[in-house]
Amino acid sequence: MIDGVEPGQHHRAARTALEAAGWRWHARGDWAQVYLSPDGTQVARVVPFDPAYALHVETCLAHPDEDFFQRIDWRCDLAPAGQLVVMERLAPADEARAGDLCGALGETKWLDRAATDAELLAWADARQRDPALRRVFDLLRATAAEGARRLGWWGGLDVRPDNVLQRADGRLVLIDPYYVAGPRLIPAVLSDVAAVGRHYPSKQLRGLLEIAVFEDELDDPGPVLLQLRGQVDVLEASEAMRARKEKQEHGA
Repeated sequence: MIDGVEPGQHHRAARTALEAAGWRWHARGDWAQVYLSPDGTQVARVVPFDPAYALHVETCLAHPDEDFFQRIDWRCDLAPAGQLVVMERLAPADEARAGDLCGALGETKWLDRAATDAELLAWADARQRDPALRRVFDLLRATAAEGARRLGWWGGLDVRPDNVLQRADGRLVLIDPYYVAGPRLIPAVLSDVAAVGRHYPSKQLRGLLEIAVFEDELDDPGPVLLQLRGQVDVLEASEAMRARKEKQEHGA
């Protein structure tokens, strides 16, 4: 628990509470803001909407003994459709070691070339010799399949060296290994919000339009963000109309 942070709080209020409790802003990605704890041993990831990362957190919490997964210390849901996740602070990993881990986990898309036969054999051998690698290999694919079933505009696995960090003792840790294809989802909100709404209701899309990439426009939105908000307004009105109709039919 963090003083002033409460489940269900708006994500911007949670960030204000973090700062009041002595947490320092640390980094910003496309989706999330990251804060550093007062003693520097933990980070808090704050996001208004990120279903792929939420799936990763579920997996980490379900498998706390897997060394290749992050240690989650605390989490809570935030409005409109996000969460705050407190976890161990990690350090940048050696790029070569991180690349070997990704290869051993069967992921080579991050390479700017085709993997050599020697690399593929070495990575397969490393996985065969390490039960922990085999478990994580299987867990990643099971979770990715679950994401494909549950989430629209699912991108799949995003296992690459940039998403590998390390603990103080050198053990490598996967972060953010799945993704929803935001660059395809956001234009879809403009072109066919009803189709998007079959996967993500307006409440979740409100969160999408407040992710970190829109941070500088939240209080002074540009024309594209205004269009996106207008489309979500249309979806919200449609949801409200459908709810009223269902209520009337149920009452009848």
